[in-house]
Amino acid sequence: MRWFVQRLRVPHALRDYPLAGLALRLGLTWWAEVAEIYVNGELVRSGDLFDSAGRILLTTAANPGEAFSLALRLVSPGHDGGALMRSQAIWEHQGDSLDPGLLADELTVLQQYLAAFAPEKLTELAGAIASIPWQWVGDRDRFDRGLRSLREDLRPLGGLLKERGFHLLGHAHLDMAWLWPVAETWEVAQRTFASVLTLQKSFPELIFGHSTPALYAWIEVHRPDLFAQIQAAVEAGRWELLGGMWVEPEVNLPAGESLVRQFLYGQRYFQEKFGRMAEVAWLPDSFGFTWQLPQICRESGIKYFVTGKLHWNDSKAFPHGFFAWEGPDGTQLLTLMSPPNVAGVMDTSPLPMANYGVAWEQQTGLTEAFWLPGVGDHGGGPTQDMLEVQRRFQGSPLFPRLEFSTAIAYLNRLKASIDPGQLPVWKDELYLELHRGCYTTHGDQKRANRYCEGLLYQAELWSAIASMNFPNGFSYPQQDLEMAWKQLLFNQFHDILPGTSISEVFVDANQAWCDVQQAGETILQGALEAIAADIDRSSRPQPEARPLIVFNALNWSRQEIVTCSLPTEGYWRVYDIQGQEVLSQQLDNNQLLFSAQIPGIGYGLYWLCPGELKPTQRQPPVDFCLENHYLRVEIESSTGELSRIFDKVNNWEVLRGPGNQLQAFQDQGQYWDAWNIDPNYQEHPLPAAQLTSLEWLDWGPLQWRIRATRQLGSSQFIQDYCLQVKFTDSNH
Repeated sequence: MRWFVQRLRVPHALRDYPLAGLALRLGLTWWAEVAEIYVNGELVRSGDLFDSAGRILLTTAANPGEAFSLALRLVSPGHDGGALMRSQAIWEHQGDSLDPGLLADELTVLQQYLAAFAPEKLTELAGAIASIPWQWVGDRDRFDRGLRSLREDLRPLGGLLKERGFHLLGHAHLDMAWLWPVAETWEVAQRTFASVLTLQKSFPELIFGHSTPALYAWIEVHRPDLFAQIQAAVEAGRWELLGGMWVEPEVNLPAGESLVRQFLYGQRYFQEKFGRMAEVAWLPDSFGFTWQLPQICRESGIKYFVTGKLHWNDSKAFPHGFFAWEGPDGTQLLTLMSPPNVAGVMDTSPLPMANYGVAWEQQTGLTEAFWLPGVGDHGGGPTQDMLEVQRRFQGSPLFPRLEFSTAIAYLNRLKASIDPGQLPVWKDELYLELHRGCYTTHGDQKRANRYCEGLLYQAELWSAIASMNFPNGFSYPQQDLEMAWKQLLFNQFHDILPGTSISEVFVDANQAWCDVQQAGETILQGALEAIAADIDRSSRPQPEARPLIVFNALNWSRQEIVTCSLPTEGYWRVYDIQGQEVLSQQLDNNQLLFSAQIPGIGYGLYWLCPGELKPTQRQPPVDFCLENHYLRVEIESSTGELSRIFDKVNNWEVLRGPGNQLQAFQDQGQYWDAWNIDPNYQEHPLPAAQLTSLEWLDWGPLQWRIRATRQLGSSQFIQDYCLQVKFTDSNH
């Protein structure tokens, strides 16, 4: 934590320009977890890592000699030292009056555009600037008249800028969880949405857009008054519903079914509560985008896709700003790269806007640019100062046109202005060249997600079948399934599933996974029991036989090895419904393996029967080798690594060297340590793992399994090499 203290006294003039009566603002930019600005001992502004800049009004009419005591308290972020990045006194005329600072910004913007698009006119601009009446700078009225005259002389050149424009949409990116738990997100959302609605009373031109139906659903339940105001703003066209997905998810890790469900529940909610669906998919901060999104988006009522994340690439700049993203099936989705925003704040400062406008036009040839003013990541949205600055430059003859717009209106306008044949086409995933470590960080989240995805698929499938074909009092659990799906989809948020949040977030996430698992398993068990109750069991081969019902949730017939727990010790056999014994293998852990062939989306009935005589226990093989119809796998007895994988079908040696080597490297010092992998990690290997044991656990006729135990530092790694028989047409 650091205090920055200064006493600021108003001078009579700045470079001879009189300051009396001008408004004085303090422009600050910080990088801190907590920022507090005090003026004359009073707290006038606070901020954080995301609300990281401000223009604090010290006085509307400065008096020479007047003093201000300024104090800035900054608390460093946990991951670096923090900084005060900018501190600037800003002198302005009140209202729309022209002052030197405003004209300086206008001239800078004009020079940028002329240099890029009309360089032959730069000489004219230079001549005009040379005529600034510096000899009158001490006479403010006379000097200001000279500036106004200069501005009028440059108005024809400003016509070039008025051929161009910015479409503004107020925005407040709000992470559902990240450096704060979900409970805090609800509070931030309320403040952000209330702030926007209040600002719209003073700035009726403000249009705001936000995604995430899950957030609206919470507001609906807990703040119905605020929700009603949002509904009215949507109806009035001053609030745009974006995204259409339940949250802004990670889209590389989830299954395709989950991505479809994100849109199903999101768009359904928007339609039910607002009478419309989103037309613009909105994922500004997810870490790369699967190639299947164009098809899924278009089938979900989406016309356009917007992200700005590829501006974060660490190697190659993404080449397109507006393009057709074509999926593997040929579906095209018009896609926009939104303006870069790496700090969480996008204000209406004229110079950054002009820099982007020029770069955008040079990249795309398009004269209409998009801009998203607002404080984000931790919510916030547009500020009053942003809107006041916007109004000031909206009236400038030397700045591009400014108008608030919806994203869909802007994108429709772009589409209408472009020959489709001239639009670049991208036929691949949208790969982010950064944050590659998020696919392994917090592996427990990935494991829970995949298990729950499969569980809910099966729970829904068998519940539907049970309710249609095996009623027996079974009622389709639609509400329970929807609630479980929405919990799963929420946990797929792009800072939860990738594992890039603080530890408190995963306490909540893990509880949600447990809730989903419990709900899914309860629903699945009920559905399977309902189906099983109607299955004919008259084929019992022995009085002591116990039924085993095997379900296949996939669409094709499968012959697989099934594992079941044995009711008691002893020797057991398995029979099919024709009374024929099927191949089985009894394990030492009171489990039994047997071969089952089940039709697609179907079941098979088998019988577990006590055997009369336990077969003689065979000795384990001497060599550590696994083999079936397709593969021969050899394991090096001194290391526990794979020494050979031979493809018997294609007569091909798969490995060129040792396989399944357990390696460890030092990986530290990365700024985004939960997201990234140190690019030089291979230069810092840790000592090799040591094999402590290698032993046979199972050996035929259905399964062969070898366990390797290795020590790596203070950690023990236990791996099982397992190979099962694979059935061919000849051994069915």
